[in-house]
Amino acid sequence: MIVSQLCREKDFHQSWYRDWIAACYQPFHLHRKQWEHVAIAQALEERGLLRPGMRGLGFGVGQEPLPALFASRGCDIVATDLPLDRAGSLEWSRTNEHSSTAATLNRSGICPPETFDRRVTFRFEDMNSISADLVDFDFTWSSCALEHLGSLDAGWSFLLDQHRCLKPGGWAVHTTEYNVFSDHRTWASGSTVLYRKRDLLVLQRAARTRGLELEALDLSLGDLPNDFFIDYWPYHASPHLKLLVADEFVTTSIVLILKKVREPSEPRSPIAIDASGFTAPGHHRIPTQPVLAASDGEDDTLEHLRSERDAWR
Repeated sequence: MIVSQLCREKDFHQSWYRDWIAACYQPFHLHRKQWEHVAIAQALEERGLLRPGMRGLGFGVGQEPLPALFASRGCDIVATDLPLDRAGSLEWSRTNEHSSTAATLNRSGICPPETFDRRVTFRFEDMNSISADLVDFDFTWSSCALEHLGSLDAGWSFLLDQHRCLKPGGWAVHTTEYNVFSDHRTWASGSTVLYRKRDLLVLQRAARTRGLELEALDLSLGDLPNDFFIDYWPYHASPHLKLLVADEFVTTSIVLILKKVREPSEPRSPIAIDASGFTAPGHHRIPTQPVLAASDGEDDTLEHLRSERDAWR
């Protein structure tokens, strides 16, 4: 069963993994971005949320397949993304990771068009200031969006504030960046932040004050061959589960699963997060698409890079 956990190779070998990528008309890739979408879908499926009558709210959906996939299962979906004129969203649009209309969310034909049009609506939404009318949802989700809100505490504030969107008993399933080896040095602000184990423990405590319960954390790194492989710039399509960024940090994806167990009973208090750390470099994001396809020709320089990368095994 999917719990709050890191991206690990063993999930890619499960029958349900193949079923989900087939439903999305995608080829198999040992890539963490594909894993994020599958993990979100599987977590919701295991909790009985992907069925007719369920209402889902997606944040920062970009051009991911999940709105169409969930609609094909009978869910009514509100898909949201940052307005194009907001800082950062132009860069996402250049790499096909931003959406401005509902039409872009079903380009692969995952959902029958008439069903999609009936069940999916799209609107712009700022994750730092969630609109008050977004309420009564059975589930919410986002795929590596909350780490782009400006700081460590901004991402956690979003996760805690979105409890207002959920019905009692509703579920939130969100992925973000996890700093694999450092529980101290990290990117704490800027265009991308990397969450540490200590930050997850802060979230776990803070969630209780908002009536949320974080599913048990499983931070094991995995023990299959590709769990030990750390991708190195220029990134390739596969394997790409863990990667070195800025020649300093190793990051991977983590899925966080929270349940709304009750309405908040305590006064809202600020998040006591250790925000010490570094500002992310000037680039807008950690790439989610391969820089070089696995089939691209490689010269001596790339062979050298690969040998360096293999040394991280």
